[in-house]
Amino acid sequence: MSSGPRGRSAPWAKALGALIGMVLLGVVAVFVSQQFTDSRRKDAAFRETEEYAQRHARRMSARSGMLLTDKRAVEAKLEEDKREGAGMALLYAFVREESTATEIVRFTQPYERAMRLLGPATGTADRCFTIVYRAVGTPSVTADVTAHGSDVSCARIAEELNGTGR
Repeated sequence: MSSGPRGRSAPWAKALGALIGMVLLGVVAVFVSQQFTDSRRKDAAFRETEEYAQRHARRMSARSGMLLTDKRAVEAKLEEDKREGAGMALLYAFVREESTATEIVRFTQPYERAMRLLGPATGTADRCFTIVYRAVGTPSVTADVTAHGSDVSCARIAEELNGTGR
């Protein structure tokens, strides 16, 4: 008793193979879609860090009316900004000179990840900024914000700032 000619697959095996192939194709499609969604969300969060930096610079210029003199005062302002919804920030360096003050600040914006099975439910977009304040008159301060790329370390920029003799 033979079950059929040798070398050929049974019809049920072909159907099972097709079903498994379709399931795998579906899983891959969902994974690629979720990666694309994560990438879009991270890019949006990355752009929001620049908005936070600009808002912080405007607030510092408007609140102070003059240049702040020490790192603790800047950290207090960043904490106040955080409570007002201006993002999470970490001050890496603060250098005060006669008519300028320079901050190296990392702003962080969390975002919801689409694919939660393979890691934490939230991710963060971090970006380093150099903010230079200039006193242009008695009650007037201007701010120049420079955004650095995602691959630039705030620690390295702070070392360069402190290592230049400032």
